[in-house]
Amino acid sequence: MKSILKIPTINNNDDINTVREAIAKHEGVVACQISLSQKEASIIYDSSAVSLEEIKNSIEEVGHNLA
Repeated sequence: MKSILKIPTINNNDDINTVREAIAKHEGVVACQISLSQKEASIIYDSSAVSLEEIKNSIEEVGHNLA
C-alpha cells in the first residue's frame, strides 16, 4: 500500500528525523519519504504487517498532528 499523510507541524530537519524514526519503527514499512516543503510523508508499507492507523498513531505519539 502507498499512503500520503499531511503533517502540517513539521518545520525543520529535526522534525523530519523524528517523524521518520516513528514511521520506520514499524515492521512492514518498506519506504518513507518526507517533504518539508509540502509538509507530507509518502509511505509505502505492507498492510498485512502494519495498519495505516498504527503509523498515524506513532506520528501523533511523537508530537505531530496530522491534517
